[in-house]
Amino acid sequence: YRALNPTSAPPLVNGMFVRALIEGQENPSWVIPERALHGNKIYLMGDDNRLQVVTVEVLYRRNNQVVIDGELEQGQKLIINDLLPAINGMLLKESPEQSETAIEESDS
Repeated sequence: YRALNPTSAPPLVNGMFVRALIEGQENPSWVIPERALHGNKIYLMGDDNRLQVVTVEVLYRRNNQVVIDGELEQGQKLIINDLLPAINGMLLKESPEQSETAIEESDS
């Protein structure tokens, strides 16, 4: 196949392997639960424990997940629950997650 003229080569068929170089611009995106999206905004907990309302671009939705693009960094704390009212800069308190022991005790 390599020796063939590209203009006269037969088309690629399903299941064929190719070696290709694809040029493009990197576009990092994030996958979040759909319930964490509020219109075109998400809520983050800043390092100072204050609410940050961030506008994002929704790229697509699938299976209760949303792929977004925005000014986000790895390690930021995404708020999943709805806040009423959600006021940018309001003080937040992080709830500790339940441990497996606490869950087992509550089930018995």
